[in-house]
Amino acid sequence: MKALLLPLLLLTTAVAQSPWESEVAAYEAKERAHPVARGGIVFNGSSSIRLWEVEKSFPDLPVVNHGIGGSTIPENTALVERLIFPLAPKIIVFYAGDNDIATGHAPEQVANDWKDYVKAVRAKLPEVKIIYLSIKPSPARWALWPKAQAANALIKAHGETLKEVKFIDVSTVMLSGDGQPLGQLFRDDKLHLLPAGYERWTKLLRPLLE
Repeated sequence: MKALLLPLLLLTTAVAQSPWESEVAAYEAKERAHPVARGGIVFNGSSSIRLWEVEKSFPDLPVVNHGIGGSTIPENTALVERLIFPLAPKIIVFYAGDNDIATGHAPEQVANDWKDYVKAVRAKLPEVKIIYLSIKPSPARWALWPKAQAANALIKAHGETLKEVKFIDVSTVMLSGDGQPLGQLFRDDKLHLLPAGYERWTKLLRPLLE
């Protein structure tokens, strides 16, 4: 019996001590107090999602923000049971991969992790539409941009083989004429977006959400 209980105990401890557990628990508590209608649009991913005031960007649409600051793609995959399935969304808007590249993950690994996310979600929501926002070009991680581009290319190619999996290249509205990140779109950390950056993302996304 002890041999069977030990793995469960270790898993429970790991989840409780994870850096994003407080954010996940806060979402769950908020939605217990104020239930969210199923079948809407869930924004999921890392801090570029968490910091996005999606209700202001899409006031006419049933949007919910379930972003987890500092997360990678596999970390979001591990949380679909808690952050995605209870809401049974019709559409998922996803951004992650930025932190993956920054922590040394190869483009091929990032792409494979994205495939795992799609499989995990579609295991219970086979008809859900999934929109992947490409890894963004930022001044803070400009040296990593070639790797991010490689990951984006692999993820885009994967999406083209699947029904209702869309890839949006956010770099099309974030680079200047000479191919450099537009500094006015970023906060002082040169990594996260200002409202001006989110306005550009909103314009790209809206036609796919309406």
